Amino acid sequence: MTHQVTMEGTYKNRYDVTILINGLPLVQIELKRRGLELKEAFNQTNRYERHSFS
Repeated sequence: MTHQVTMEGTYKNRYDVTILINGLPLVQIELKRRGLELKEAFNQTNRYERHSFS
């Protein structure tokens, strides 16, 4: 498990928690403070996917 990993693609993105299995990043968890909508975490994860892996 890693904490606050930064990935540079089109933009510089910082992932909150990444779970590695055999050294491969397989699960990315986006942490949000209490009171924010769950939709915001999904939108941010989708944005990371578009900007980091294109």
